[in-house]
Amino acid sequence: MNFAGRALYYWDRLFYYLSFLVSTATRFVVGMGFYLTGKGKFEHLDGVAEFFKSLNIPHPELQANLVAHLEYYGGIAIMAGVLTRFFASGLAVSMIVALMTTEREDTINAFRYLLNYSVPEDFSKVPTDITAFAYLALLAWLIFFGAGVLSVDYWAGRWIRQKLGITQGDTPTLDLTPREKISA
Repeated sequence: MNFAGRALYYWDRLFYYLSFLVSTATRFVVGMGFYLTGKGKFEHLDGVAEFFKSLNIPHPELQANLVAHLEYYGGIAIMAGVLTRFFASGLAVSMIVALMTTEREDTINAFRYLLNYSVPEDFSKVPTDITAFAYLALLAWLIFFGAGVLSVDYWAGRWIRQKLGITQGDTPTLDLTPREKISA
């Protein structure tokens, strides 16, 4: 293998071995965001319930309490990598509700501009700050790809598979061994 091929191989391997940092960083950013918003909702639970009532969300007091608990404890769990897919799924539903209620107008306008492939004359009217959509995308990533190697989920799952006698071929796992050896 020539120098360029070898350099490309090691470049690829470097990012392969560091890929665990992506899931860890995603978990920390998403988890911290939800932890802080959940904490804020706990501190102003009556205001959140009134806001939910103004959006015609049924049982606003119950929903405010549920969302506050989900965001607060779900954020902590996601940061630690505990039941990541479970909490990410619940928070994704919460973000879909946010997109359909509080950010409905911005979401619809963003998709209109996207589908029309046109830039309006007044670019300031294009909604570019749809936080719930960004969180939804990151939550979907966590749901489909999991918490990663630096998480309780990964190590607990590995321990459970070991106790049940499930081999690596039976379930998808992270394989950190190089695909081929390069001779010097």
